[in-house]
Amino acid sequence: MYKRTILALTISLAIIFVLTSCGESKEKTEQKNAANNALKALRKLTAATEVGVSPIQYQQMLIDMRAEVNETLSVLPNGELKTEISAAADAYKDASTIWQASIVAKQNNLTLSILLDSYRLDDGKTIPEKYGKSGDYYSEDAATSTIWKVAKEHVIRASKLIEK
Repeated sequence: MYKRTILALTISLAIIFVLTSCGESKEKTEQKNAANNALKALRKLTAATEVGVSPIQYQQMLIDMRAEVNETLSVLPNGELKTEISAAADAYKDASTIWQASIVAKQNNLTLSILLDSYRLDDGKTIPEKYGKSGDYYSEDAATSTIWKVAKEHVIRASKLIEK
């Protein structure tokens, strides 16, 4: 009787262990797949910025990327990977802000630098505060290129984190 109880307990613990470890593995696989999908969308934006993209095309790609990233961020635990993916998405959105600001500047005969030095991003910072004052933020091309470079660096770091 005692041996049967020990055997039943051992089998029960083994089953619980197997079921628990399968659940964790499934969750990690889901997180990795979601992160890869977000990175795929981010890499599409990276490639588009390297070969050239119109503001209209960029906006559509930005919407698609943001939807994928939001889905991914909802399943990823807090940590470095989540931070890098989020930072890359934010940078691509900030570049869109530059484009929109340049249109407003042209329509109102303002210099882009005046708008960029005073316009606050979602995090409350100006473009030069967030991306460093060493960049040339006084032309649309220079400003977007600087921000796209930062975004690409976040994508590269996130990719390396998934590979680990």
